[in-house]
Amino acid sequence: MLDELGLPNHLAERCILRSKRASEPSFVLHWMRTAIRLDECPTFDTARLAANSLGVPLIVYHGIDERYQYASYRHHRFLLEGAADVADRAESLRVDHLVHVSREGSREPYLVDLAKESGLVVTDMVDLQPWKKWAEKVSEVCCLLEVDSHCVLPRPVFGKSMDRPFKFRKATDDEMDARVGRNWPIVREEVRRMPESWSPPFEPVDVRLELSKDGGAELLSKCEIDPTVVAVTGVTGGSSYAIEHWENWCDSGIRSYHMKRNNAALSDGVSRMSPWIHYGMIATTRMVRDASSIGGKGAEKFLDEMLVFREHAQHHVHAKDNPDD
Repeated sequence: MLDELGLPNHLAERCILRSKRASEPSFVLHWMRTAIRLDECPTFDTARLAANSLGVPLIVYHGIDERYQYASYRHHRFLLEGAADVADRAESLRVDHLVHVSREGSREPYLVDLAKESGLVVTDMVDLQPWKKWAEKVSEVCCLLEVDSHCVLPRPVFGKSMDRPFKFRKATDDEMDARVGRNWPIVREEVRRMPESWSPPFEPVDVRLELSKDGGAELLSKCEIDPTVVAVTGVTGGSSYAIEHWENWCDSGIRSYHMKRNNAALSDGVSRMSPWIHYGMIATTRMVRDASSIGGKGAEKFLDEMLVFREHAQHHVHAKDNPDD
């Protein structure tokens, strides 16, 4: 399947084919999980190039589920905001984008239904539960392609278990140096839309409308999540907010990061980018490229945290059969 798609190397090296069920896809389904963005997103680029190669439409599907550890109002609200930001971008790119929020009265296995109808699902690579089990379920009914949209050095390229960060640094130093300043190739191809006669197996949620009404309160009240963990004031989900926050910190904080990072009293001592990185609302490839271009001791220390300590954990977990242990 991978050879048939003719993906460029910068995408092919990030892909793992999880199932090889032979079928003629009727459309490509981009199952958005932990890379909630469309710009500089290997999953989205792979999905749209695959769709065009096969001559079929593309659908971006984002399911917000309740079945994750510590599911709360805070996380769900952040996810809704991220989905709204993606909706804006999908509209500008003329891409079909569907959002489903699992809640009272709407908890059917709609993803499996879409996967069966599609024949080819392209999704973000996730090495933890329950996401691995969900991916296995989907792989039983269609061809499933996982794409690493989180790491600078793709897990399929290295993906080994190192018990110490310094060992990981030594083993990956040359590869990281070659990738840090590399520009991400821009895909400009338009994709086919689904025919107007087609309808999804559920009623998609208009996240922008729900947020504009009451901040998503009515919608989230129907979800089995912890309502006592409320949203954080001044922190909004979505790529546009992530990029704005990142650019501001690059202007004001990264140069002194090596001196201020351990002083909790300094609000600009660290980037505070973790929420957006966690949900893949900003590309780490973009962040390390920006930090590398700024240079200096602060940027060097930030790159050490991103390329060694963060990526060490990702590759270590990828190599383990039971990472929760």
